[in-house]
Amino acid sequence: MKRNQFHIFYALQQFQERWILLLLPLINALVRFDLAGLITSLIAEAAVILILGAVSLLIWQNAWWHLGEEGLTVATGLWWHRVITLRPEDLACVEVYRRPLQRMAGAAQVTLYYAHQKGKVMLYLPWRDARPLADALMKGPAPGSRVYRPKGLDRVGLAAVSSNLFAGVWLVMFTWRQTAQVLDQLAFIDRQSLEQAAFSQIEVLEEYAALFLPAGLAWLVTIAMLLWLWALMGSALRTARFLVAGDGHQLRTQSGILTKVTRTVDLSYLTAVDMRQGPAARITRCYPIYLKAGSFGGGDVPCCLYRVGREHYLQDLIPDCPLWTKLGVVPLKKRSIPAFLAFPGVCGGTALVLYLVSRWALPQVSWILGVLVLLCLFWAFFQLEGFFREGVTCLGEDRILVRYVKGYTHHRVMVVTPYAGYWFYQTPYNMPYGRGTLRIRLPAGQHLRVRSILKEGLRRELGKENIQ
Repeated sequence: MKRNQFHIFYALQQFQERWILLLLPLINALVRFDLAGLITSLIAEAAVILILGAVSLLIWQNAWWHLGEEGLTVATGLWWHRVITLRPEDLACVEVYRRPLQRMAGAAQVTLYYAHQKGKVMLYLPWRDARPLADALMKGPAPGSRVYRPKGLDRVGLAAVSSNLFAGVWLVMFTWRQTAQVLDQLAFIDRQSLEQAAFSQIEVLEEYAALFLPAGLAWLVTIAMLLWLWALMGSALRTARFLVAGDGHQLRTQSGILTKVTRTVDLSYLTAVDMRQGPAARITRCYPIYLKAGSFGGGDVPCCLYRVGREHYLQDLIPDCPLWTKLGVVPLKKRSIPAFLAFPGVCGGTALVLYLVSRWALPQVSWILGVLVLLCLFWAFFQLEGFFREGVTCLGEDRILVRYVKGYTHHRVMVVTPYAGYWFYQTPYNMPYGRGTLRIRLPAGQHLRVRSILKEGLRRELGKENIQ
């Protein structure tokens, strides 16, 4: 039996898992807080790095894998060896991930998701071995299967990044002007005047607050905007060059420019199909769809796109998936409005009070608080949609359609597994009306929540008389 070795990136991954040990030598430097303690801590830090590096290399040297007739055999560990054997029928999804540094080193990260239990196996292999191994474990759609290249996803990502890029540049320029004004005014303030103001002049302290608060809040908003822009750029790069192929039994997706991702999902282990209707998706009428199969939770890239009026594309890829079924308004009698609007209402009311106070006391920060008020209003609008739309509908044997709102996104999830767990919670407030909160736990660990739903209607839709 030929034993194949992992890529050296496996040793780096083992080193990364034990990085917390690198903080131990720094405790001595913090306790002693002198130069001698710092030198001692640096020497100990170097020793810990060498020891961890040596242990990681030994673990990498003793780990191996083999693909034979019985399946894939993986052995890991140093003092305690762990040997597992995986057959193709034990897997629900095979994922090949190649980040820029891994591509430069000729490596690939292969993740195998279990079909019948929670968990996954992560392998770092040379690229010449990773792709053949993934094809051997899950061959993918049959030759001649239809291939789709939805160009709309690239355009949506590019438009979102471009618009937020201009907004981010404007925020950076505005924040820099605010900071420059503060620095100019600080040039005329000495330390003695600050000490006198701290003890005797409350009005001067208010002036200092009016001086520093606008710049500080502007920097907070700018940092949040830049982080949001970074996330959008990452999403656009991950979903570029997207294509999907399927034959009704298996589904394979490829995407990415810098980081290339290839996923193959076995639809026989499908547990849920999630269509997400966010603000950008509603504008373009192009909705991303995420699959959950076995222990695979959907990943960070959608498996396909659903466009209004092109249902046959989705039907070719995922048979018997009526996510576009038009459903009416759920029963609203005695439905709890606070269950949907309490949190956005409290946040929006607090932001509105702060905005009104700032208009009188600190007009420089009013625009930031006004943006916060608008975000809370949009949040309340989406939650109000959940008040009219959230519910559960039976689509057939072991198939239910769950509609719920989370944040600014409306989810339509088709649950197709009989192994989902159902919990129904009631409070003293909604118990007299026969309503409560339904929580659904999928085998992969994801949770779905439907608020203020009728207990009798839930029993009728699910066919479960033992819901308590």
